[in-house]
Amino acid sequence: MYKRRIAGALALVGALALTSAACGGDESSSTGSATSTKPAAAMTPATKGTVTVWTYDAKGTTYKLLVEAFEKKFPNVTVKVQYVPTDQIHNKLLAAASARTGPDVIQYNGAFTKKLAEAGALDDMTGYWDAYRERDQFPDVRLAKVGSRVYGVQAYLNLNALWYNQDILDELGQTPPKTLDEMTDVLAAVAASGKYKGLQIPGTPAVEGEWISKPFMASHGAVQFDQLGDSGVHDAFALVEEWIAKGYVDKATTNLNQTDGMPKFVAGKTAFFVGGNWLLKPALDQAHFKLGAIPMPAGPAGPGIVEAGGEMFSIGAFSKDPELAWGFLENTWLSEEGERTLLETTGSIPSRADAGVSASTSSSQLGAYVDAAKTAIQLSSDTESTLAMGNLWSSLFAGQVDADGAAERAGKIAASAGSDS
Repeated sequence: MYKRRIAGALALVGALALTSAACGGDESSSTGSATSTKPAAAMTPATKGTVTVWTYDAKGTTYKLLVEAFEKKFPNVTVKVQYVPTDQIHNKLLAAASARTGPDVIQYNGAFTKKLAEAGALDDMTGYWDAYRERDQFPDVRLAKVGSRVYGVQAYLNLNALWYNQDILDELGQTPPKTLDEMTDVLAAVAASGKYKGLQIPGTPAVEGEWISKPFMASHGAVQFDQLGDSGVHDAFALVEEWIAKGYVDKATTNLNQTDGMPKFVAGKTAFFVGGNWLLKPALDQAHFKLGAIPMPAGPAGPGIVEAGGEMFSIGAFSKDPELAWGFLENTWLSEEGERTLLETTGSIPSRADAGVSASTSSSQLGAYVDAAKTAIQLSSDTESTLAMGNLWSSLFAGQVDADGAAERAGKIAASAGSDS
């Protein structure tokens, strides 16, 4: 029953202008050279060429559908999609740029924008974007910028929410928590039962670790990196430290990322999981219990604001045909049809206002992400701060640092955070 509801909901789309706050960079600075300010030539069925795409996300249904539709519309253009593992793609891009080569189109993690742009791996897309007739469908925060220059566009949003096993909560007489205080009480009840695990949450390092940590930091007053020195941050670390010490967190799964950890949660022995919307449909297909989802709980300083994850799409700095590369993006990931395909196949929230999903057309589970998107902030392009915070988060879970030490290190990250944090 729950599977049918989510499958139907993912096929329904409404209109929702997704708004979120983001911190812009120094408008006076720029990296690299700008592309032509003239619009790219419109593609026609007679357009010829080859587009090479590098991505770490080429194994799913979406790529196949979008590429097939593109090649059917433009039969004289060949698309070559090259899969590069997540832990290799950014270094491979840097190495290619140093050799003055690389792909035409890049799908990458936006947290690496600054590093890749400054290394000369990304083309300056400002001219193409300014001339793009449908750019008004995208909120400005969906752009990856360094200074005032545009280096990437985010076609869809992936966000975090708190999943829960309704069967476990019903058995224990508990309800889904809206605040972190309520969460602590429910976790205590789960632990007291002696039958179930409380919370499954990645304690992974680097980009994912920072992404998971954001709602805990934000709910204690640190929405941006330069706020990590605030006094409330210590309380955020202390709360997580307490949950770990009391056994509320399933330590056996903290080394798993969300994708690898999801099957553990759907086995049905854990009350809560911090999960992403792209995992929701397969989880509902596999779960044999009533799976619910709510926005991340609020804390003493406000809501558990999450980051608007989802890969950026850019043109490679050494593309042999950047106009064709832009035409590929216009007609696939950035198109209304392409973003609707994303919604239907993965549950990712479209960036385009005309392809969005509204609360009235979503399931109760997907609705948690629609609500989260309303306050979500843009994924930072401050690579150094992102990696430092992610590694600090992992160190806390590994017992390598306590709350006092974590707060001290967070203060150092705040002091050195870039202006575009």
